[in-house]
Amino acid sequence: MEMKSYTLTEAHKFHDFFRAYAPNPPTGWWFRGQADSNWTLAPKAGRPPYRLPGGRHLGRFRAWTRSAVAYDPNLPSNDWERLAIAQHYGLATCLLDWTYNPLVALYFCCCESPDVDGAVYCYDPDSFVEVKVLPLNEELLINGCGFIPRAISQRILNQRSIFTIHAPPAAELEVKASAIWQGHPNLAKLVVPAAFKQEILNTLDIYGINGVCLFPDLQGLSNHINWQTAGIAKVAKDTA
Repeated sequence: MEMKSYTLTEAHKFHDFFRAYAPNPPTGWWFRGQADSNWTLAPKAGRPPYRLPGGRHLGRFRAWTRSAVAYDPNLPSNDWERLAIAQHYGLATCLLDWTYNPLVALYFCCCESPDVDGAVYCYDPDSFVEVKVLPLNEELLINGCGFIPRAISQRILNQRSIFTIHAPPAAELEVKASAIWQGHPNLAKLVVPAAFKQEILNTLDIYGINGVCLFPDLQGLSNHINWQTAGIAKVAKDTA
């Protein structure tokens, strides 16, 4: 079975697409936005320059954990939850970020690389890790398995974050029959032309989906104000 692929023909028609691929947490469709439609669905630990021989990667996470406690003494004791936090703060891991909220995925599709077509992926996982039972061990990881974290950080909460596990990290998701949509694959892709990205970001901002919402800290606030400033400067230049 092959992945379904569509292309957005008008900026506002993303509503129609997401009505067809409706989320229904904790099951239902998951969403991921990527700024370049040609990028593969592989996590950072599976891509150069972070890909290690043999796919071994948890050693680097253990090194992060030994030092991270100095920055946050309230880190959760569960290794899976620590891995989720490490992922959100940029560590190369075997996790790939997804969200229950399709508008969040659309934001990440459009917020970078304005001259490149982006993509939103929809995925229907058929298995989930039970973090209280399964130890974080490379030999036990199942490729494509879903990981639903608790709201252990404000970023995870605001982004409605969930993850797929990639074992080994370079492995892509297997396309097979969806459990939700009979006769349909469990993976679909919406290509978002570069020409629509700015209009979509402006629309999402009206809905409250923006950098200050998804990154609820001073860095997120600064980035959002900078984005607004760039828009004001462009209008002023165009009307001068």
